[in-house]
Amino acid sequence: MYVECQRIVRDEGGVVIPMFANWIEAASEKLRFENPAGNLGMDGSRAAERWWFES
Repeated sequence: MYVECQRIVRDEGGVVIPMFANWIEAASEKLRFENPAGNLGMDGSRAAERWWFES
């Protein structure tokens, strides 16, 4: 359905439709975690609770 909507907008529309991601991902050699969950990205969406930075 989304592909078809995108084609219609591209081919027949004269409108700009902005898209903004609602997340930011980054990594560092100092980032540490144990046993990440595999059910969702960012450790089951609990990275803020379960990850830490090594000093």
